Amino acid sequence: MLVFYSREPEKARQIQAYCAENGLQLLSQSLVQFQSVPFQPDRHDAEVIFFTSPRSFDFFRAQEIIHEHQTIACIGLGTKTHIQSHGFQVSFFGVDSSHPAEVAEDFKRWLGARKVLFPISDISNRSVQKVLGDEQYHEIVVYKTMAKSVELASTPDILIFSSPSNAAAYLEKNQIHPHQKVACFGRTTELFLQSRNIEADVLKSPDEFGVLDYLGEMLK
Repeated sequence: MLVFYSREPEKARQIQAYCAENGLQLLSQSLVQFQSVPFQPDRHDAEVIFFTSPRSFDFFRAQEIIHEHQTIACIGLGTKTHIQSHGFQVSFFGVDSSHPAEVAEDFKRWLGARKVLFPISDISNRSVQKVLGDEQYHEIVVYKTMAKSVELASTPDILIFSSPSNAAAYLEKNQIHPHQKVACFGRTTELFLQSRNIEADVLKSPDEFGVLDYLGEMLK
């Protein structure tokens, strides 16, 4: 049984071990790449900076500093862990980043009347911004996402997509057949797949643990 996972091998160590132990083949490969986008320095009037991913944090900090008066918020636990590993404190994080609409409502209540800055990608879904007034937030594009589509030599039995952009890149040169099982990280990726008439299971958590749990269910 062949499993395709749309992340780099270094982000799939535990999955690799699990597949080896259970007689599964794993193809772990990201189908997108990222490039920094130059931006003007922030106006510094934002009291809160909201990071949508570890990547948005990294690309922002490569060009800008986080000021002492600014509070950090983020989409979920994985991003929080990444930010804190760099010595920063996170004051708000989404309980379940698989459901960004729920995170958005929680963040709106937490934010109150403060202004917030969103460092984002060029294809951001802007899930959190949608619940805020235009005057309350400012956003800057700090990186862009580019597809690096490949036609797979073998047809996977299980497909696990970590983002809408990875799913879109896969579909540029590959088809999804009825016999294939499809799973994904979060509601946003699920909605993209549904727009292409593809049904997908949403993992319990958008990380390696969610993948391992799903594979365990498939092997029962």
